[in-house]
Amino acid sequence: MVEKSVMTFIAMGTVNTITVFTPIVDEIKVAVYQLVKNLEDKFTVNRPYSEVMSINQAAGLSPVQVSRDVFELIQQATLASLAPNSGFNAVIGSLTRLWKTSFQQHCLPTEQNVAQSLKLINPHDIVLDAKKQTVFLSKAGMQFDLGAIAKGYIADRLVQLLAQYQIYAGIIDLGGNVIAFGEASHNTQGQWKVGIQQPFAKRGQYVGIVAVKNKSIVTSGNYEKYTEIQGKSYHHIIDPNTGYPFESQLDSVTIISDRSVEGEILSTQVYFKGLEDGLKFIEKIPHFAAIFISKDQKVYVTSNLVSSFKLVSSDYELATINSVI
Repeated sequence: MVEKSVMTFIAMGTVNTITVFTPIVDEIKVAVYQLVKNLEDKFTVNRPYSEVMSINQAAGLSPVQVSRDVFELIQQATLASLAPNSGFNAVIGSLTRLWKTSFQQHCLPTEQNVAQSLKLINPHDIVLDAKKQTVFLSKAGMQFDLGAIAKGYIADRLVQLLAQYQIYAGIIDLGGNVIAFGEASHNTQGQWKVGIQQPFAKRGQYVGIVAVKNKSIVTSGNYEKYTEIQGKSYHHIIDPNTGYPFESQLDSVTIISDRSVEGEILSTQVYFKGLEDGLKFIEKIPHFAAIFISKDQKVYVTSNLVSSFKLVSSDYELATINSVI
């Protein structure tokens, strides 16, 4: 058996790991790191300067010409934001920044500030010009926040990059955003076994294990980032309809898809829909599967995933989707 090679590096505020079964020479390491850092530098809103920040700073003033990467990502994010009852919103930046500041100060934002921010998150106010490759936010104060989709885009690009170096199988883990690509040579079925994080447990403690091949595994959950204020816990996933964190009976939704960027979008959309509507929604979409973990410690898997999922936590119960839909 070929020994595995592991590359680990810090980017996007997290630990990133690439595991393959061929030597990772320095040339590949440099190319991987440069790709991730280059895209992070373009997409980030956590620094004063980036292409996305240039768009935000020009909101209400003028269109901004951007690179193909940024335009492509924003185009996908805009389409997802315009879907009916989406829950995904690419221009939720004014709200997420408001809540981030409030969390840092251990207080809640005022109702007035929330109401003001809600006026600045309409995706219909995004103006894209594909010919000129420009992006314009038509209202001053609008802000893109692509944190809910950027990792997926970068993960998909990494699969393409590794293929250029004749690396066709392995696992990319961008801080919990996972792609298991190619066939696992150590498994007769060619499947990779990926752990599904147990909410509010230490990293690497799993609810279950899913066996997949050539799939992305992306999770949206209320346990990754949250703050307690006045005895109540508030998580970081903001409802674009109310301006406040989502109220849901779910702790997490994991989407299994062919492309990571699609999984990022769907995980937010399905989490927003809740358990019953989310299950109904995802069951109707071919080539996608999902794992729902509810606050009452039940695990629901879509019908196309039943044979590939194994519950490993004694704290949780595997429930049938028929009991919900």
